[in-house]
Amino acid sequence: MKLMRFDEVIAQQKIINGMPYMVAEKNVDFGLLPFGLFDPETRMVSAFKFAQWAKKRCFPPDRIGADELLAELGLKRYDAWEIIKKTNAVFTGMDHFWIDFGNGFNG
Repeated sequence: MKLMRFDEVIAQQKIINGMPYMVAEKNVDFGLLPFGLFDPETRMVSAFKFAQWAKKRCFPPDRIGADELLAELGLKRYDAWEIIKKTNAVFTGMDHFWIDFGNGFNG
């Protein structure tokens, strides 16, 4: 899994001491990372905290038209992580971040 900004990889998932983390690429300026997500000293974020950030980029289950959106995505029920995988966690109009799950951009 990679965190992208436009078409640039800015962080990648790595296993450190047996635990998954998103680790910012060394050549990426800290100011280009999502604000408040990565630790400024280690340039890492736990997989749990990263998942929480990604879930905030998903429409809420009580959104008007949620059932139609789920059907459009091919989902039978609301599952934030499945929605994130289908939408690459794109937060339209807000920023240029998205998540590559290994198959590029779906949108």
